[in-house]
Order: sequence, then C-alpha cells, then structure tokens
Amino acid sequence: MSKATPETAKERATATLLINRGTDMKHRDELRGKAEQVKGRAKQAVGAFTDDERLQSEGEVDESVGRAREGIGRAKRRVGEALEDIGRNIRRR
Repeated sequence: MSKATPETAKERATATLLINRGTDMKHRDELRGKAEQVKGRAKQAVGAFTDDERLQSEGEVDESVGRAREGIGRAKRRVGEALEDIGRNIRRR
C-alpha cells in the first residue's frame, strides 16, 4: 500500500505564493526533524526519570535522526531558494 502525500496542487501554489512574497517557509523535512528532536528529548527525560536505559537510548537516536532530517530539509530549502533566485535573474534579462 503506497503512502499518499498530503500535498495538493493548491497547497503547493500557496507555498509558492508565500515564498515569492518573502515569507520564511521551512521545508517539510525541517519541521519533521524538529518534531523528531522534541520527541527524542522527551523520551530521554522519561527514560531518565524512570531509570529506563532503553528508552533513553531510543530518545538519543530519535534526537540524532531529527537533527539529520532537519539538516537535509534545510539543504533542500536552500537549494530551492537558490534555484528560485536563478529563475528570477533569468526573467529579468
């Protein structure tokens, strides 16, 4: 069973409009990465409180994965912004 993306043409158009207006839009992976980091820190805290080493370890892994995902999202956003800048420069000529 394939996972459908929740992103619709209308959502993409809205995001493009907001980006073109200069609104600081974060990439979806950046947001997911931040959420993963928060989840990891919460697991670590609960694990420390309950002396559950396995839960603490899971939390450390989740936080690391979140940092990586956020970094990937940031890179994707920056590449997209650079491409948009190139496109704007081409249109000006």
